[in-house]
Amino acid sequence: MAVKIDIDINPVFIKNLEKKILKRADDTLDELLKDIKGAAVVPRNLGDLQDDAFTTDAHFIDDSTAEARLVYDKPYARRLYFSEGYNFQKGHNQNAQDHWMDDYLEDGANADFVPNTFESILKGLLK
Repeated sequence: MAVKIDIDINPVFIKNLEKKILKRADDTLDELLKDIKGAAVVPRNLGDLQDDAFTTDAHFIDDSTAEARLVYDKPYARRLYFSEGYNFQKGHNQNAQDHWMDDYLEDGANADFVPNTFESILKGLLK
């Protein structure tokens, strides 16, 4: 005995769902930026590097992968980020350090922040 199943996929629904998912990815990066600021790890003198950081809009780069970026675009951002051993002043951000985003990478102490935040925000969409 054979069973036949027909599945109709509504492309408009899928497109709307993709837009909502990208919006939640944007919201996740906004939360990441807030968390980094709250951790007071970005070197800060006048506040330009930390305060001018921004996120790019999430977009799909293929059928299963989306991309968005958190950007520190000051000319000196790369130098400070990769400057191991630099003695950062701690007057404004008591935890100022180089590699301030490394804790959020795969092996970092906060590696679960982005996936957990995205999951939590996405669950709100599906309720």
